[in-house]
Amino acid sequence: MAAKQKLKILCIHGYRQNGKIFREKSGSFRKALKKYAEFSFVTAPNIIEGCEADDQRGWWFSSEGKHYSAKEYTDFTEGYE
Repeated sequence: MAAKQKLKILCIHGYRQNGKIFREKSGSFRKALKKYAEFSFVTAPNIIEGCEADDQRGWWFSSEGKHYSAKEYTDFTEGYE
């Protein structure tokens, strides 16, 4: 009888986080599903400057000055490319 392959889940963190922080915050969820799923955490490439905590990242910025706001409409996408 062949062993069942685990579900592979890509975990993408939010703004001002990184893969390590997201992994730590999802520990109990991962533990509950470890029998069924394998989790891969990635870290965004853009460093958010001027933050209190180290290594806060973003996927892209929505305004000049390297900031992001989901509340504002914009076609500015620095870092997205």
